[in-house]
Amino acid sequence: MKRTRWTLAAVTAGLWLLVVTNAPTLGNAARVDTAPSKSSSLNPLVKDSAAKIDDLVKAGYAADKIFPTRLTTDEEFLRRVYLDVIGRIPTHDEAQGYLASKDPMRRQKLIDQLLDSPGYVSHMYNYWADQLRLTQRIRGDYAGEYPKWLKEQIKQNTPYDNFVYLLLTAEGKAKDNGAVGYWLRDNGMNLEITSQTTQIFLGTQIGCAQCHDHPFDKWEMKEFYEFAAFTSSMTTRDRGMNSPALREIRTKQQKGELARDVGQVLTNLIREEGYKVSDTNTRGLKLPSDYKYDNGKPGETIKPRVIFDDKSKALTTLSDREKFARWVTSKDNPLFAKVIANRMWARVMGIGIVSPVDDFSEGNKPSNPALLDYLAGVMKKVNFDVKEYMRIVLNTRTYQLATGREDYTKDNFRNQASVLRRMTAEQIWDSFGTITVEDLDERAGDGMAYGGMMMMSGDSADVDITKMSADQLVKYAEKLIADRRGSMRDKARDSVSSKRGQYLPQITRASEIRQPAAPGHFLREFGSSDREAIGNAHTDASVPQVLQLVNGTGLANLVNKQSALMKNIARATDDKEKVNVLFLSFLSRYPNPTEMGVAMKELKDSGSKGIENLIWALANTREFLFIR
Repeated sequence: MKRTRWTLAAVTAGLWLLVVTNAPTLGNAARVDTAPSKSSSLNPLVKDSAAKIDDLVKAGYAADKIFPTRLTTDEEFLRRVYLDVIGRIPTHDEAQGYLASKDPMRRQKLIDQLLDSPGYVSHMYNYWADQLRLTQRIRGDYAGEYPKWLKEQIKQNTPYDNFVYLLLTAEGKAKDNGAVGYWLRDNGMNLEITSQTTQIFLGTQIGCAQCHDHPFDKWEMKEFYEFAAFTSSMTTRDRGMNSPALREIRTKQQKGELARDVGQVLTNLIREEGYKVSDTNTRGLKLPSDYKYDNGKPGETIKPRVIFDDKSKALTTLSDREKFARWVTSKDNPLFAKVIANRMWARVMGIGIVSPVDDFSEGNKPSNPALLDYLAGVMKKVNFDVKEYMRIVLNTRTYQLATGREDYTKDNFRNQASVLRRMTAEQIWDSFGTITVEDLDERAGDGMAYGGMMMMSGDSADVDITKMSADQLVKYAEKLIADRRGSMRDKARDSVSSKRGQYLPQITRASEIRQPAAPGHFLREFGSSDREAIGNAHTDASVPQVLQLVNGTGLANLVNKQSALMKNIARATDDKEKVNVLFLSFLSRYPNPTEMGVAMKELKDSGSKGIENLIWALANTREFLFIR
């Protein structure tokens, strides 16, 4: 595709300007606001809890003299709930079907449908991969068992308290228990893991206290060490990796007797087997040698102590790490339920009741304390079933209010309804994919990096290399390489149309590609996390993003004759229907009369280029890129 194809001058009819300037109020004028049905067949817990949430929000509005906005239209709700729950816009057919429905329960049924869809797993995985700083280069997990485990927990809807407990108490090797990836991610850095754990699961940033008393909060350095002492006996190394065969392989590598790719795979296999998470009784955490405070002595051995209010009754027979996990995930923990309830609220509302979501410090007060307390109670009531909690929140009138124009970044923001926000990088990527291919949610990716190649996770799960001879190890590595190359050839062949010039790349969801995406990739350009810090993704605009949208490969894929979009357009019987297809595909709504007129004129004036110009215009609107 030539760069000159996508120029602003190409949109001669001015559709781009029309859609951008009307973005806050767009919608089919023939449709009316649809409130959640009062005759709802929702189960009593969902119905009653949603109503109570709405009451608490109303009380907050009254106290702060805020007037709530109108309810969303069907079009607005449809697009928002798809993006919030499964991380992509609806397909043309999904939007068409929903907007044609007369079922008074259509909103409630759509919520249930989306929560039970594969897209829910993908979107939730993106969120937790960012929080947990998941990367493909975790030592001891080159086969990607950690991300595989994470996806499976989301798919099985493992209760959140159990999910966190499994992470914090994980032991063994990654091929046997993917959850150990949590500890391998920061291999040997137990103090860092303590800081990360507290920030993610308890919404408290105590990292500063690792080196000195916290300058802005109450935490003392000794308290940090007392908390970290719970996990100080944990080790990630397996010292038993020294069989004669492995020593022979190392010698062959040093002499250059192995093919480069075989040697690399074997190196990673041996290295992976050398990592094993376990607890010992021989280690103890000591204060650093330069400790300067009068509540402890340099080099003093520290006993584990919970530094928050502790009403839990941990069993004395448990290991220190089990005691730690039991307390963190306890319903009596003053922060655990509040933090996850606030996190999930922020995911769909755009801002937390406590914001930032990982700063529950004394000076950062919730905007609606009564609401936060109730949401934490709901989380406990559903036994930390995150999906059921989300079902309740999504069925509230509050969630279904239209976004306001208030600036939610200001310090005195009090509006609890959804805020206008830009899609995340993953949502933009997956939305482009939705328009481009017909089976996006069913497409598997390449797994994680293994041995310098992309090896599917689980390839070595049932193999014990410590019991192999050197020759067997070499043959095993060669088989891994051959199998993977064959798989890559099959995927490349399947992704190419039999017609010359109709190539479509292997497009998958963001959750199925390299973790994190490589620098310069579309996802990174649009703010996807580099996984170096917790919640490091952003939605800031940049010039490279403009170039991607104006002239990138994403648009080239859309106008390919094999794309789902172009196939839908080809089935249209006239220009009016083609315009409807375009608006439903990009904006999940039909055009209003003025937009239809502008689009029809563009098709008439530009001939064969008209469709491409309209695609360019719609893909570059704020309405496409924002969640309203």
